[in-house]
Amino acid sequence: MPLTFRPIEREDLRQLQIWRNLPEIRNRCREYRLLSMENQINWFESLADDKSVCMFAVEFEDHLIGVCGLTGINWVNRGAELSIYIGPDAVRRTGHGKETVKKLLEIAFTELNLNRVWLECYQFNQPGLRLFESCGFISEGVLREHVFKNGWYVSSVMMGILKSEWEKSNV
Repeated sequence: MPLTFRPIEREDLRQLQIWRNLPEIRNRCREYRLLSMENQINWFESLADDKSVCMFAVEFEDHLIGVCGLTGINWVNRGAELSIYIGPDAVRRTGHGKETVKKLLEIAFTELNLNRVWLECYQFNQPGLRLFESCGFISEGVLREHVFKNGWYVSSVMMGILKSEWEKSNV
């Protein structure tokens, strides 16, 4: 059974909050604080009118396994930032992340007609860096000691993929 995307529902918020607050997920995200249910509700409600965000619940075998999307969509320059996390530990490193990224890139480049998708991945997140490279992202530079996390500075690897590069790899 293939992985599917669907709209995020209010009923998903409690589970997303639990996953998002797990240290192994939170440490890879920009938001460093624990998220309250009020934070989740405010975020969810902001999605309805924000034309610069396209978020999805990720399901496998009819079970919620994560969330992904394109944020900061710039409709003039045709670019967006990719966002993803897979929740349950048992589901991570099983290929669902790669399938999610590939499906999201297809939406970005075919349905939304974007030209560039980019992301920021902390340098210590080697599994994430390998995942994005395997999906065609290219390192565009490193922001040295860019973020203060857990008492130390970490560098961010900026990665991107162009529509033309994605098209060549999907021939």
